[in-house]
Amino acid sequence: MKWNTKYAVFIVTLFILAFSFDSDHEVFAGEKFSKQSFKRLSSTKEITNNIHSRQILIKLKNRNVNLESLDLIEKESPTALDSRGIVLVEVPIHFSYQKMLDMLAQNPGIEYVEPNYLYEHLNVSDDPFYNYQWHIPVLNIHNAWGYIQNPHPVRVAVLDSGVDPHSDLAGKVLPGYDIPANTPFQTDLIGHGTNIAGIIAGIKNNGIGIAGINENVEILPVKITDQTTIQLTDVIEGIYYAIDNGAQIINMSYGSEEGNHMEYDALKEAYTKGITLIAATGNDYGAPVSFPAAYPFVIGVGSVDQEGKRSAFSNYGDSLDLVAPGEEIVSTGLREEYEFVNGTSFSAPIVSGIASMLLSQDPKLSPSEIEWKLENSTERSWTETKGFGQIDAVKALLMPNPSLHDDAGNSVSQARLIKVGHTYEESIQIPDDVDYYKFVNNEVSDLSFQTTSPASHDIKVTIKKVANGHIEWEEIVDNLGIGGIEKLSLRVNPGTYYIEISDFNYRWSKNQYKLKVSSNSYHRIEGSSRTQTAVNISRKGWPSGLTHQERAIILARADHPADALSAAGIAAMKDSPILLTFPEQIDTVTLREIFRLNPEKIYLLGGKNAIDESVETLLKNKGYTVQRVHGKDRFETSINIGRAAGLTNQNEAIIANGITVADALSASSISVSKHIPIYLSQKEKMPMQLPEAIKKVYILGGEAAISTQVESDLKRKRIEVVRIAGHSRYDTNINAIKKLTNPDTLILVRGTSAKTDYEDYPDAVAASGLAHRRNGAIVLVNPLKIENVTKSYVSSRSYPMYALGGEKALPGGQLTHLGLKIAK
Repeated sequence: MKWNTKYAVFIVTLFILAFSFDSDHEVFAGEKFSKQSFKRLSSTKEITNNIHSRQILIKLKNRNVNLESLDLIEKESPTALDSRGIVLVEVPIHFSYQKMLDMLAQNPGIEYVEPNYLYEHLNVSDDPFYNYQWHIPVLNIHNAWGYIQNPHPVRVAVLDSGVDPHSDLAGKVLPGYDIPANTPFQTDLIGHGTNIAGIIAGIKNNGIGIAGINENVEILPVKITDQTTIQLTDVIEGIYYAIDNGAQIINMSYGSEEGNHMEYDALKEAYTKGITLIAATGNDYGAPVSFPAAYPFVIGVGSVDQEGKRSAFSNYGDSLDLVAPGEEIVSTGLREEYEFVNGTSFSAPIVSGIASMLLSQDPKLSPSEIEWKLENSTERSWTETKGFGQIDAVKALLMPNPSLHDDAGNSVSQARLIKVGHTYEESIQIPDDVDYYKFVNNEVSDLSFQTTSPASHDIKVTIKKVANGHIEWEEIVDNLGIGGIEKLSLRVNPGTYYIEISDFNYRWSKNQYKLKVSSNSYHRIEGSSRTQTAVNISRKGWPSGLTHQERAIILARADHPADALSAAGIAAMKDSPILLTFPEQIDTVTLREIFRLNPEKIYLLGGKNAIDESVETLLKNKGYTVQRVHGKDRFETSINIGRAAGLTNQNEAIIANGITVADALSASSISVSKHIPIYLSQKEKMPMQLPEAIKKVYILGGEAAISTQVESDLKRKRIEVVRIAGHSRYDTNINAIKKLTNPDTLILVRGTSAKTDYEDYPDAVAASGLAHRRNGAIVLVNPLKIENVTKSYVSSRSYPMYALGGEKALPGGQLTHLGLKIAK
């Protein structure tokens, strides 16, 4: 095959028959090559004639595998492979190659196996010679030369057919190595590698030949073939040679239809060591991008003609990153000649040359930063036919380095804390950007994970549960391609979870993806009595005890909890649970919970008629400090609760009817959210004087609850009034939540009185402590019929939810009609 005037047909097909690898790894170790994380890898096709000498490459987990017992012929492995646990064997002719490959793949001492595939070069060339290099002005290379001051030398490894001595490469080519011949004396017999080297590093302004892209390059020729095909063995060893000999860029103008583990591992090692990887996409007339260009961390380069149109032969697709001129490219050839060549083989070194200019200017640039600068210089969005388009070399050189200071967490330790039920938007800002998130799950929950990708992204989601620094389990979600919506539903146990978001193709974008973790179930908190339910609410919210510096709890009357209506403010300020007691006797279950919480202070809400002095004496005798907060009625008590909470200096407050009380329950969400007091009122007048600091009040309820007279009296005192009302208590409840809270949790409570002769909402009044603890909104639910306003709000939210009370308080059927299901 001739590389100077003939078109070469890219025909190699690679087949992956079996692979396995050890799943035991460190927390957040590097990216793994797996079925979930790498696509278009495996094939069910039968291996035919694309294997060199019936050879197999074996990656060992340890050296204890007895290959001789399998009658395999062990070949001499190159040092670079042997040192990494890779051995080369040959399958005798009397064995089935396929069966041996499958058997080796199942061996527990073997990480994975690969046939020793054959590769081909990726160039085409038969157009007439033109005496100019049109790619240089098209990509603004000639203007970029003047921008590099005090250039640093850059070593570019050319994995190819070698480099022939040429006057236009004098002093630019290092000795290199001939991998197949295992000798440091390399030469080019077919000219392909010499073409590549000239495009990158040909000497300019020397009065002969051509001008390369970067005269500050030293070419490291790594000869991996002098034939029309290339062995995988030689490809792998060539990559490791480039790594071990200081390459900063590796140019790969060869390819195969399918990827394999060993090439992936070798190139990933190069990438993680800071080597920029650039490869040709292939010349199969629109076939998918070939490997190695299709690996996510390799810059895949396609070809365009002089009009900027994609070359007919150029492969394209999801893995295409850039395009560059690939037709009628003039370069150095064998025997001091110059040749016109065509193919993506010659588009790739143009990008390698410009990448080397960036390193000449700033040798500290990472491969990801280099790719970002190259792609950002095109000033166009990604498409599957042209990737990001053609580079502008001047813009790439002048491009400031990318910044991730506004990015989501860029490491595990910086993981962004997120909350279930909320949507988060972020962008993949550089090619290898990984955004880290974490959330805490408090109980067994059915959760849904969803990411929505921009049009150019194939978002990969990794979900991990971590405990004591170790991964308990890991789930990778990447089922769809570019622009897809990835979804996963899981039942998860309590614990801390991490989510990693990256792009499968290492593609950045200014457009944002969306991440949402949703709860699909509610948890019921109930007890055998109202006091037991309050205790269970306390245990749910404070499983490890009190954490506020005051270490206080609140005790309110269980059978007529009117005084507890204003308790939200003090519960929020003291981060306290609300427990219930009967007037003359505190039950055993409540006493046990007080003992578990071990408070330093107990606030008794209400006078001695509400909670008898005997209860107070009992608690004091047990060593607790007790402060009774009361007034002559519930209205004065609400003022004194605000004072005890330290809220009298707040300039905002909530006013709700203290008789019908439903709106006061709605006020609890606002009180704990905004840390403002609730003051109870009669319909026609405020019985108590508001603190002087008040400048703004929120009236909850319509005129039937708080009259316009009260509103007018407040306005006359130059107090701003905001009324939040609705057609019913349920409308008012939802309107208040929407207007004044931003919850992370919904707490569902009974919206009608448990008694017919007086207003009684025992479970609801105990809710405000938990609402503060979980940043929750208290939602009133009609236990007798579905309120459309409640259903519309609850069914459209995906926060964690708690239903307080048993079936009599909140029937499960009603919750089902709200679109909810109970967590099992």
